[in-house]
Amino acid sequence: MFRAVFEYAAVQKDELSLRRGELYTVTERCHDGWCKGQSVKTGQTGVFPGNYVKEYDGKQVSLGETREVDTHTAVSYT
Repeated sequence: MFRAVFEYAAVQKDELSLRRGELYTVTERCHDGWCKGQSVKTGQTGVFPGNYVKEYDGKQVSLGETREVDTHTAVSYT
């Protein structure tokens, strides 16, 4: 699973537009740096620049969100 970190507007009819923050599957990584994949939200498929997406494990904070840090957790060094 990958998350778009940048917007991308498809230029050719075989390309897939990317919306920042949305999730995509990558079915193939091409030697030229492009990827073939599918939008999880819309089901549309196409190619897009591979450097516009980052691998997503489901635990990362959404783009534009902040994470509260717990400053009261004890740390033990041994």
